[in-house]
Amino acid sequence: MTTSERFDEHGHEKVECLECGKFYHRLDVHLARKHEKSTTQYLSDHPGAKTISDHARKMASKAQSSPEPIKASDIAKKGKPTEDGADVLKFGVARLYQRADLSEYDQQFVPVHDEGWVPGATEVESLEALALGMEDGENVLIVGPPGVGKTTLARELAAIVNQPLRRCPFNGEMRVQDLTGGKELVVDEKTGQTVTQYEDGPLPDAAKNGHWLLIDEVDSGPAHVMFILHPVLESPRHLMVMGDKGQEVKFHKDFRVIATANTLGHGDDTGLYAGTAPMNEALLDRFGIVIKVDYPAPADEEAILVQRTGIQRSVARQMVALANKVREAQRNETTMSSISPRRLIMWASKAVRLGNPAKAAKYTITNKLGADDRTFVEGLIQRYFGAGATVG
Repeated sequence: MTTSERFDEHGHEKVECLECGKFYHRLDVHLARKHEKSTTQYLSDHPGAKTISDHARKMASKAQSSPEPIKASDIAKKGKPTEDGADVLKFGVARLYQRADLSEYDQQFVPVHDEGWVPGATEVESLEALALGMEDGENVLIVGPPGVGKTTLARELAAIVNQPLRRCPFNGEMRVQDLTGGKELVVDEKTGQTVTQYEDGPLPDAAKNGHWLLIDEVDSGPAHVMFILHPVLESPRHLMVMGDKGQEVKFHKDFRVIATANTLGHGDDTGLYAGTAPMNEALLDRFGIVIKVDYPAPADEEAILVQRTGIQRSVARQMVALANKVREAQRNETTMSSISPRRLIMWASKAVRLGNPAKAAKYTITNKLGADDRTFVEGLIQRYFGAGATVG
């Protein structure tokens, strides 16, 4: 155990799980997911043990006036094991089994649960749709504005079911080889000589090992790369790796494809998402499930800010109200920019450090805006945080 494991990045001490020796601020999610125990069962086995850190308890006391965040037991409930004994978790109508057959290589790709994740009712509904797609072997496209948790949704589901997840960000400059692999110069362990050897890219490696492939910003990929995905997204799946002696890839039964995008495949005419392009209709048609993710409900977003940054509930409420005003203005085409949950978290975090929400907004919000949008948002800051708020 290292000091960095016992303390978080802000120096707050965590509590130790006496089942496995790991450290967390709260043990309820960890116990339910890793040890299949409630805190009551845990305390029965370990009388007097702490299940929540002093810092987490302090944060919880600040959030008493809001609805309690949804617990792990509300997200995934234990179902009847499979015939071969694998544990099954239920996400509404969906059933996914927990991977217990992972090698050391596979295990390194299993995401770590984000303790700061505060799923609201809409996130739980989206998680059920994603789990349903994974159960049925569908390709799933998650669409929504920046910073609303599209990637987090996939990572959290993979973490809960102990599923390796390979994240592959797309961009306009990527090559086919970035996805499929190709010849690389490697050092032969026996001779010490440099030789040319074929190395699998993330796509065939994930396919062979039963990993989920998470394609971020799929609507920014160049056309020649997008066409590689067509046979992969078909049923049955196909992939011919031309550089590996023309071999057909054998797909593992647990391989799945999840993609995220800011646009729904029809391009962007707002100028907000530079680099995106319309998706080929044939490619879009291969996604069996499309999940639209929007901004969290106000109460949920307040809980997120309090949980992640420790900001006072009253200040979080004002920040969320201001952000929703800006989002409404963008929908009405009054402004070009919006304020994502990601930006709100940055703002709240710096507000806690600086002790001044208006000053923190300068560095995290308004300095990113054009002149007209900046003037509009600065006016809102003065309205919500007082006429004497410093914004420049």
